[in-house]
Amino acid sequence: MRTLLEHEGVRCVDLVNFRLVHIFLKWTNHVPPTALVLGNELLVHFAVVYEVCANMSAYIEAMDYAMCRDLVLATVGYTAYLLSFSIFGGTKETVLDSPRYTWWVAISFQSVIFPALCYLALSDIGASMPDATLAEKMVARWPAGARAESWPFVRLWLLSFFGYMTKDMVGVYKIGSVYIVHHIVCIYLAVSFLMLDLTPMIMIAGGTVAEVGSSCVNAFYMGWTHGRQWLRYPLGLVMTLSNLFVIWLLVPFNRAVPATGWSSPTFLLTVTVNLLCVERNRATLSIFSASETIIPGGKGKPAKSVMGPTTDIPMWFTLVGSAIGYYTVQYLAAHP
Repeated sequence: MRTLLEHEGVRCVDLVNFRLVHIFLKWTNHVPPTALVLGNELLVHFAVVYEVCANMSAYIEAMDYAMCRDLVLATVGYTAYLLSFSIFGGTKETVLDSPRYTWWVAISFQSVIFPALCYLALSDIGASMPDATLAEKMVARWPAGARAESWPFVRLWLLSFFGYMTKDMVGVYKIGSVYIVHHIVCIYLAVSFLMLDLTPMIMIAGGTVAEVGSSCVNAFYMGWTHGRQWLRYPLGLVMTLSNLFVIWLLVPFNRAVPATGWSSPTFLLTVTVNLLCVERNRATLSIFSASETIIPGGKGKPAKSVMGPTTDIPMWFTLVGSAIGYYTVQYLAAHP
């Protein structure tokens, strides 16, 4: 029976997805939007937990002393980096209930740290594969041997991404439940590509581009577009293109590491990334739909801007969009 389920795994999951779509469409109008987003993220969590349990031996084998040490150091190091901003450049001003300095920390990762480490990681792989094309470097798997002895800048990017997420969860400041769930999913992605026999450069390139896209949303929230409403459109376009690029990267990933069943890392990583990217874009379209109204100053008070209401985009956008993305990836992967 287990063999039959694994052979017919995609079909079984398709039926489950269809049922989930039906349930969400039925209850979307009765559940608060925040709860819907959290529920959507928890669906991803179910896939994450299942994949980790199904491939536990591979994670345990990779979890040596050096790996544990590096994960802890990444968390401690980037938490200290976060605190340095609060000490030397922090203010009591908040953006969406988070201190403004935390947004500057995010911008520094998204615009400087991740792109720089991505370039160094690609150079790392190129040094060990001097005659390889860019496409071959992108789908190169980890060399044999301990991870601590392989591609230091590749490891550094993945550890940095891990620390970038965990630093927000150690209690320096409070983050919402939706962000906690999102961060756990991202931690799972980083750890999977760090520990399993996958193609780390796919994660590094996709993660870097996705974070560049996120920087556009952060810039909007930090008020950099105030008085220049037209900037919403190029910023939203960059974010949208970044999500499409990440989904496109799943095509060479699925060719290089074909899924062997519905419990395989490739299948569940593909489902997870599709859901994550489409949900990010749903949030982007909603965020950038808010127009800005300038309230003139007077009697010693400066002018200020007020953001208008956002357009509510239903949850089925994420569910249907991620299903389309998944099947498009599978079709392109099967037809080079």
